[in-house]
Amino acid sequence: EVVVAAKDEEIKRLCNLLDAHFIPHRKTIEGEVTTYEGTIAILSEKVGELTREMEIREQLALENETQLKARIANQEEVIEALREDLRCSQARRREEVRSVEEEVSRLKKTLEIHFIPYEI
Repeated sequence: EVVVAAKDEEIKRLCNLLDAHFIPHRKTIEGEVTTYEGTIAILSEKVGELTREMEIREQLALENETQLKARIANQEEVIEALREDLRCSQARRREEVRSVEEEVSRLKKTLEIHFIPYEI
């Protein structure tokens, strides 16, 4: 027991000597390792938070994109309906112009038949 105690005492004395001369910042380094591990834990937590935030933003972006696509599709339907209305209006206008021209032609013939001069 005395030998074991003496050996442990000698090991402790030599470690203190090494610490004093060769590794003066050993306690600081060991503290930094603990701090480093704490920093890693904090950074890991922050990365997790940022990942969740990014996922939420991506989800919102997808929802916004879906809404915008729906609005675009609705506007395309409205545009197509307006184009169809325009085509119908143009067809009615052409028919009305043709009808008026036929009426003018008929009235001119009537005037010619009765020898009545007409002015434009």
